[in-house]
Amino acid sequence: DQAIQYLREKNMILAKKKQGNDAKISILGLASTPNSFLSLRVNSETDFVARNNDFLKSVNASIAKVVDHQHLFTEGLNSVTGDILDGVRCAVGSLRDDQDQITARTQEKIEIAEVFKDALAEGEALGTYVHKQLRENIGPSFAYVVFRAEGNASGQTLREVGDQLAAHVFCEMPEFVSMDQIPGQVVQEKRSEFEAEIRSQHARKPKEIQERILSGELSKV
Repeated sequence: DQAIQYLREKNMILAKKKQGNDAKISILGLASTPNSFLSLRVNSETDFVARNNDFLKSVNASIAKVVDHQHLFTEGLNSVTGDILDGVRCAVGSLRDDQDQITARTQEKIEIAEVFKDALAEGEALGTYVHKQLRENIGPSFAYVVFRAEGNASGQTLREVGDQLAAHVFCEMPEFVSMDQIPGQVVQEKRSEFEAEIRSQHARKPKEIQERILSGELSKV
């Protein structure tokens, strides 16, 4: 017990020395339960540490703690305050212990910065895609989708479909899910843009054909 207390105090001292440093390299850890999706953003000073195996293990341990204490977080984006760092406690220590230990081991400022939470309703399925994945469910950026499916598809099939959808979302970066979500001004701007293109490229085609081309282009927005 004395040894543990000594190491904890030593880690806290080292962490305080690094407090003024700039930690701007972000790594995200993802986790899900039947009722929720969560992500944790952890910052380091350098890209070298952000890809270090010890650091990634620490991200994994921290997101596991967040899952166990998800009741502390509201839906949406949550800043990880000092109260949260101390309040998320497990048998193997708090989030602050995770932060201080990895700071001491890497000799860089490590900052457990944000938690994002989204609730999953009954019947909803989840799909995720981690870009440039460093280890399972950990990487610098990601996309996720929540969807409903009719029929009796297995959980594995739904997950595979969801993961593929999330990959498409990440690659295309759509601003809207459906046409009715697009503001009228945006639709009008796109319409004017496409009309000009159609007039220059399809001027000889009948008016109804031009309208069909215009509708097709607008449906891709």
